[in-house]
Amino acid sequence: MTESPARARRHSLHLLVVGVAFIALLAAPVFANAAVGSVTEFSNGITANSAPQSIAAGPDGNLWFTESAANKIGRITPTGVVTEFVNGLSAGAKPWGITSGPDGNLWFTERGTSKIGRITPQGVITEFATITPNAAPWGITAGSDGNLWFTENGVNSVGRITTAGVQLAEIPLCVGCADNSTGGQGIVAGPDGNVWVVGNISNAVYQLPIGGTTPAVFTAGITAGAGLAGITVGSDNNLWFTEQAGNRVGRITVAGAATEFGIALGAQTPTGIASGADGALWVGENGTGNNGNNLVRVTTAGAMTQYQNGIVANAGVYGVTAGPDGNLWFAESNSNRIGRMLSGVVPVNVTPPGISGTPNVGSTLTVSYGAWKYLPTTYAYKWFRCTTAAATKCSTIVNKTKSTYVVTSADTGSFLRASVTPTNLNGAAKPTPSPTATQVPSSAFSITKPRITYKTKSVVLTSTIITNWAGKAVQTATSKSGSKVTRRCIITKRIPVAGVATIVCTLQRASRQTLRKQSLKLTITTTFTATGGAAKSKTQVLTVPKRVKP
Repeated sequence: MTESPARARRHSLHLLVVGVAFIALLAAPVFANAAVGSVTEFSNGITANSAPQSIAAGPDGNLWFTESAANKIGRITPTGVVTEFVNGLSAGAKPWGITSGPDGNLWFTERGTSKIGRITPQGVITEFATITPNAAPWGITAGSDGNLWFTENGVNSVGRITTAGVQLAEIPLCVGCADNSTGGQGIVAGPDGNVWVVGNISNAVYQLPIGGTTPAVFTAGITAGAGLAGITVGSDNNLWFTEQAGNRVGRITVAGAATEFGIALGAQTPTGIASGADGALWVGENGTGNNGNNLVRVTTAGAMTQYQNGIVANAGVYGVTAGPDGNLWFAESNSNRIGRMLSGVVPVNVTPPGISGTPNVGSTLTVSYGAWKYLPTTYAYKWFRCTTAAATKCSTIVNKTKSTYVVTSADTGSFLRASVTPTNLNGAAKPTPSPTATQVPSSAFSITKPRITYKTKSVVLTSTIITNWAGKAVQTATSKSGSKVTRRCIITKRIPVAGVATIVCTLQRASRQTLRKQSLKLTITTTFTATGGAAKSKTQVLTVPKRVKP
């Protein structure tokens, strides 16, 4: 017979949601003016009266949750599309806790059949029986040893299973105690490499060494009858836990020093707890009536803010986890929904954007997104023209707001850079520029005044050109008489590397004959085109004196 949510709560105060995934912050988030606390609820695709319990972020970028009453495992995308999986689950399994495993699968507990389940991101389910019958496995977490650790609520023990499905020796929380005298529920891998468990009945926090069998037990500083339920790791590297009956949130150091923080409103029944991408702790409240539709944000200093915006009355908020989008996702056991609450965390850059393409005039450059945490949904772009390679002096290129940019002659010699600004449901991140700028070839050059050399059968004009880029130089010498222009010489010079090159332009026979009668006024035009750049020209006026010989 399927146990109702109400009966499950009576069974042991209120039930724990486990499998909350702690997300380590790779970089400090940048916050925008987001509507922190705004909620969207999703019900389409969830079986009626399925009583969603635990929820965890999966390795596939989706959220996975247990449906105890419907005997199913659910998957919901960050956009709210739900898929349910049942094939492979035993009848009466009552899936409860769920967590992401080190093998890329999801692992869950079956409270009704005393089994541990594994589900692949594609939905293939495999079950493994626990060592002890009627163990009633509850919470589950991935340990630092690469195994899955789970609480056995029915027999005062903690079980372990490898990713291959091999059950390892159980570790008793209390030797010689009556069954269910500890009420182990929440479990999490601690920042010290050990596994931490809370006892709902024993009112204790347990520290289990990965390689040992005897846990350390901490009760000092915890109010009697508090009814410990959920536990997670905070951004301060302490353990944080909920007290269902005590209406408090607790913090305990790895050395065992506990501090309690009371919730201002009474009878909130805090249960699920998760560390958010914003660095705070988020707690689900599942008390009766309208007390069961809240999330509480708790800073690592213990300051609390309660949020209810958009959660249906008497939702029965149980499991809470930080999603890949940086928001809080939670299971509503009573109202049969999965909820999403905005955290205010905007995208955070992991890998800066990069520019691809050849920076030649007329070619197209493309800026990549880079890599971002917290699921950007849109991107905005800006392009900049800089005078230095370090991009210390830059100006915005007006109206260029696409991911691509066509290089123009105005960019010659400049360093081009682009920035990307992503936006998610919480708002826009700080613009992140490409770490390096790419220079457009420069056709700037200097040219000396041609030196005139008279030879036996020729007159030679020799110039020195200095460039900052490889390319091609063309020099012509012309004279003008009235409206008639006569080309006197032309030379094309390939310049393989930047630097100094010599250009020699030899006057033709007709020019030499003219020089026997009079001087020759020439216009010397030098044009340099950098490889991939735009052409630039310089003009000089040169008078070649009359010379009878040659």
